[in-house]
Amino acid sequence: MNRLGCPPSGLFGGRCESLYMQRLFSREFAACRRETTWRSPRTNTSYPVSMSVRTGALTWQLDPLMDDQELDSRQSTGAVYWEGTVRVSRDGADLGRAYLELTGYANALRIGRQ
Repeated sequence: MNRLGCPPSGLFGGRCESLYMQRLFSREFAACRRETTWRSPRTNTSYPVSMSVRTGALTWQLDPLMDDQELDSRQSTGAVYWEGTVRVSRDGADLGRAYLELTGYANALRIGRQ
């Protein structure tokens, strides 16, 4: 068992940890208003790439390793979104890295015939 009381991740592909985290933060997760935006020079879309996130009593700062991590897949899936690696810190201490995906900031996705 690991620190969350779950079997080792390899046994269930991390599902136990994922469900634990979902239960832990489901009622306590809140994005704070302190954010920094980045505007894409290609699509003119503005994304909140830096933000504070509160989980219970803890506040985490998320900052991108680089601002320009926009994906423009209009030629295939039709979506334009930002996804990439962010630095996670708390109280000024760098704690690690995370993956952040920001969708819904560009134009609405068009499905079907125009």
